[in-house]
Amino acid sequence: MTGERENESQASVNAANRNTPRSSTPACASYVFVVDRTLRLVHSTLPAYFSHATPDVHLSQVLQRVYGPDLACAVEAAVGVHMAGPPSIEQNGVVHGYRFTVRSTPSTSGAASVIVIAITDPPANNAQSIGASCLQPFYVLADQMPQLVWIADANSRLTYLNEKCAEFTGCSTEEIMRREWSLHAFSEDSPRIVNVRKEHVERREAYELEFRLRRRDGVYRWFVSRAQPMYEPSGAFVGWIGTCTDIDDSKRMKEAQRFLWELSDKLRHTSDEAELQQDVVSALGHFLEAARCGYCAIEIENDRTIVLRDYCNGVASMRGAHVRHEFGTFVDELAAGRTVVLEDCETDPRTRVYYHKVHGPLGINAAIYVPIMREGKHVASLFVHHAHGPRKWASSEIDLVSTVAERTWLTFENARLHKQTKEMEARQRLFMVEVMRSVTGGKLTVCLTGNELPQPSSEPVAVQTVDRSTGLKDLRDLSRSLARKMLFPTPRVHDLVTGVAEAAMNAIVHAGAGLVTVHAWESTIQVRIEDTGAGISDDLLPRATLERGYTTAASLGHGFKMMLETIDRIWLLTGPMGTTVVLEQYALSPTSAMISLL
Repeated sequence: MTGERENESQASVNAANRNTPRSSTPACASYVFVVDRTLRLVHSTLPAYFSHATPDVHLSQVLQRVYGPDLACAVEAAVGVHMAGPPSIEQNGVVHGYRFTVRSTPSTSGAASVIVIAITDPPANNAQSIGASCLQPFYVLADQMPQLVWIADANSRLTYLNEKCAEFTGCSTEEIMRREWSLHAFSEDSPRIVNVRKEHVERREAYELEFRLRRRDGVYRWFVSRAQPMYEPSGAFVGWIGTCTDIDDSKRMKEAQRFLWELSDKLRHTSDEAELQQDVVSALGHFLEAARCGYCAIEIENDRTIVLRDYCNGVASMRGAHVRHEFGTFVDELAAGRTVVLEDCETDPRTRVYYHKVHGPLGINAAIYVPIMREGKHVASLFVHHAHGPRKWASSEIDLVSTVAERTWLTFENARLHKQTKEMEARQRLFMVEVMRSVTGGKLTVCLTGNELPQPSSEPVAVQTVDRSTGLKDLRDLSRSLARKMLFPTPRVHDLVTGVAEAAMNAIVHAGAGLVTVHAWESTIQVRIEDTGAGISDDLLPRATLERGYTTAASLGHGFKMMLETIDRIWLLTGPMGTTVVLEQYALSPTSAMISLL
């Protein structure tokens, strides 16, 4: 049967070749296509690409690719008319200079006939189109290219798409040509595409632009499109030829790098662990356009997963405890330290048993889980969830989630250690404050914040600066005069002058200068001395305040013991930004019991 069919086909081709009208111009080429009554290609004289036709090649595919939609539609219409009428009547036509003839040849068995279509290229000087014989090598090459290749006529209507276009979009070339790229371009990019094309098409200039196209699985990928105008040798404009090159991986890699830089910069300004975690999952979830992104702590011994923080977009939060094994068998992979990528939780063998109970209700249709290991133990995971159908995760996306997990968890641990250290230092400092107050009989209060310093009960009597050359003698004279005026006993006047002078001298020695503010009310004189020196470190504070004559470049040192012997109450606030000392002297010397009540 096969040999008989081939003989019939060849006989039909020979007959068609004998009867095909020949152009008077030698440059014209004629080709014959033989199809069965289902319009499947049986044979063709077109070189290379279609010379060895297979039964699954349809006439429409051949004509669309080689001659464009206009001729393809005209020929198919003529074939339809021919099949409906007497076999002896030919159908002829001309489209864009191409002449075609449709006839049929009865089979020797008397069964259904085969149909012969003969198409002749337009003359070489016809500027309306390019002959199929010239374009055929280009079509062969274009179908082997990884780019999407397209041709449009002078009115910007698509006339050719290579096979990659249908392969990428999942739509037929006819559908793409009918609706162009409108169904596949990302909605936010469409206005920009229209504006750029309109601007350059009107001027017939080459152009380049980047936009996103939807792949057959619904994922949008970035492309760069480049278009060039086409002209005949005569200078007549005939249309456009262009390519769309997938740049998604490289673009996302650059965007991921920029994301990591921005995230690192943001984390440098935050030290709270909870705030850090929320910042990370919010930024990562938004960047990946995910439904949910979060961190979870793992308790393998209790079979628990505890979601600590999560970012949610259109789905409910998962914060709280969950049964670990109910998420699927992939939890064992995580425990072994392997990253898990799920593209379709409903069909993946690791999750499909649990999908309708767990993943579906939580809106987890695809996911990435990156385990965080410490000393060989799975202690936490960073996860990203996709809610709307399957998702094919790009390798750059998986790498980004893994990098974020590795870098940020260490940041969280450092923040946790920093917080614990600060808490321990605060406890130690509080203990030291109590000890200092106790050993001085309540006279010295070391303050942890400025709010703990005493507030004056009157407007200042004087505000002045003391430094190495001026102010110290004036401060002594002011203290003496004010104490005498308030009827302080002479010994207490001397004690006040001595204590104030020592405090001012410490500011001068260790900071170069100090600001002095003096207040007085009823039987109380208060002197506040502020400087911008390096302050006293916690480990030196006991010696600096209690040991007579002790001094270092980083301490108050000299004379502080004397202040404790001459002044009734002292408040001290010190740190890297400076030191404030507040002295209070009363007209009558208070008892220890009275000081404890003050």
